[in-house]
Amino acid sequence: MDLINTYNNGDFDVSIYEDGTKVRTLVNIQTHNPKPAYPESLDVKITNYCDAGCPYCHEESNIKGEHGDLGDSIKLLKQLPAGVEIAIGGGNPLSHPNLYCFCKQLKETGLICNLTINKLNLISSSSSLKLLEQLITEDLIKGIGYSTIVDLPERFISENLVIHLIIGVTPVSRILEMMDKSNSLSINKFLLLGYKTFGFGVRFNSKRVQENIRDWKRSLLDVLSKAQQKDLIISMDNLAIEQLDPKRLYKNPNDFDNNYMGDEGQFNMYLDAVNREYAISSFSSIRYLYKDTIEDMFRHVRETAI
Repeated sequence: MDLINTYNNGDFDVSIYEDGTKVRTLVNIQTHNPKPAYPESLDVKITNYCDAGCPYCHEESNIKGEHGDLGDSIKLLKQLPAGVEIAIGGGNPLSHPNLYCFCKQLKETGLICNLTINKLNLISSSSSLKLLEQLITEDLIKGIGYSTIVDLPERFISENLVIHLIIGVTPVSRILEMMDKSNSLSINKFLLLGYKTFGFGVRFNSKRVQENIRDWKRSLLDVLSKAQQKDLIISMDNLAIEQLDPKRLYKNPNDFDNNYMGDEGQFNMYLDAVNREYAISSFSSIRYLYKDTIEDMFRHVRETAI
């Protein structure tokens, strides 16, 4: 694997590789209560405009949503060490008129940009596909989080494409079907996202959603076993880990702990560039107005999360 960057982060050294692998190493194993100085990754919402109309959207994005003024957010993000990952989302981030400049400025400071989109984001305007292709060609984004594999243009198939599946919304049969077709589709990475009972997700929640989550939990061993057989990568966000409890499947719980990247707010945080707010996560109901430095904001997040 090719190393993209390595940086010191408080009591840790962090290495980021081309395929998205992150390795965190404690600098001094004798350190009591080691702490990072900065978040290793940030979820950044740059717009609340979206015409996809997903009824479970935890951001409550819609066609009346506003684009964020990215100036203050850029100033904050430029304070981060090179190598920190920025997950850009919305709303529909491809609709933001300053997305290209935003990604370009962040890359110039050494930050690693990833973009989260869905099928409807790509077809919402004639310029969306062209913009995404430009971002990929100029290497302004490393990872593409895509919420469905249907009609994905072949030129956007890349080693860093990650298929996002929301448990509770997507039936478990969908991932099993895609894993069967993984070779022909040229995909090998899947990210399971927990169901967020936040925003529109509150009213969309139902017995059917909860049964879907239970079905994922019952089938998780089969999914992971099939992924291993086909040499596919399955990862989960913290909420999916909470809802699916994958630790129960490990013969040695330490094996899970050694791969776990930390609770919400311990090594990551959320920025809302539309409202100039920060929080532990995108589904945290407690939000705070921007401070002058990202370090102060992250320290506050970590203290709140403990």
